[in-house]
Amino acid sequence: REGIMAALIAENIGVATHYRPIYEQKFYREKYGLDPKNWPNCEKISRRLFSIPLSTGMTEKDVDDVVDGLNKVLNFYRK
Repeated sequence: REGIMAALIAENIGVATHYRPIYEQKFYREKYGLDPKNWPNCEKISRRLFSIPLSTGMTEKDVDDVVDGLNKVLNFYRK
C-alpha cells in the first residue's frame, strides 16, 4: 500500500488512509474493550486500503487524471 500510495502522490494524485479498525479508536477500545485478535479480517483489510480523490466537485479532467494515474501505477505493480 505505501509504495502504491507514494507512486500515486508522485503522479500528483492525492491519496490518504482513512479507515482505521474500530478497535484502534480510543473511544471504542475503552468503552467496549475491543481486542484486535477478534477482528482478523478487519486488521487485514484496513492495512491494505487507501482513499483516492472522490468529489462531486471534480471535473472530467480531474477524474481522467485520477484514472490515468491509477492505471499507470497499478500496471507497474502488476509486473
